[in-house]
Amino acid sequence: MNTSYCSHVTQSSVSKTAMGFMCQCSRGPSPPTPTCFEEFLDSQPEWSRDMLVTLESKFSYEEIASKLRESQHHPSSPCDGSVANNQGTFGWSMNLKNGTTVIEGSGPAYGSPLDSYRAQAYGECSILQFLFLLIEYYDLTLAPMHVYCDNEALVENVNNAREQSRPQFPDDALNARRDVLQAVVRLAKLLPQISFHHIRDHQDTQVALDQLSRPAKLNVQADKLAGSYQRLSSHNNIPAPMIDGTHCRLNYNGQSPPNTASTSEIIAAPRNSKYI
Repeated sequence: MNTSYCSHVTQSSVSKTAMGFMCQCSRGPSPPTPTCFEEFLDSQPEWSRDMLVTLESKFSYEEIASKLRESQHHPSSPCDGSVANNQGTFGWSMNLKNGTTVIEGSGPAYGSPLDSYRAQAYGECSILQFLFLLIEYYDLTLAPMHVYCDNEALVENVNNAREQSRPQFPDDALNARRDVLQAVVRLAKLLPQISFHHIRDHQDTQVALDQLSRPAKLNVQADKLAGSYQRLSSHNNIPAPMIDGTHCRLNYNGQSPPNTASTSEIIAAPRNSKYI
């Protein structure tokens, strides 16, 4: 017997046929078309809304789109992360060559291990998700943009995975940060205008701020945004949400497997047959 399951069904009728049962469904009304970019952001999945929970700018979103369209502005975006007392946060900004900051963003980071790598990866994912939605809503042709991050391993991982042509292997899932890395890489592949670069952190502790390079100044700005959200926010660390691009996530003893977990440990772990 064939069975059809439909979601978001308001009315349905079932009739018996020679092949089994047929389900005929009428769906409820489609959600209203967003009339502005703010409504467009609010219409996104929960993980996206969470990543873009705090956006601040003196410009309208239409003005931001216009400025990021023009290559002579040489836009760039730093991101940074903060972890304290099992609470992760990120901060980022988008800036023009003349020093104008067009928008700032900050928010919570989740999952385990909750470390600087994961927090900064959330920051990169937030930047890319904002740009992706801005491009979609305003039909924007984005100018080339540099994204700066002071976690060298994250920058290398994103750049390598972005160019990777080999199939993914099951053992790849043993990387505890694989979920958020895959989410960043998915968006990075959709946004070829973006390039990722490492910048050494906390240079302002050794050199006066006005003497730093532009990328170093931007890193200081992102660090302050992540730290500010860390101080003002109070959120529990929860299992990382399923961000688009994650595909699947392996849980081991109720959390992401530690990087030291061996394949044999994962195989020997108790299973919940209901979900296998």
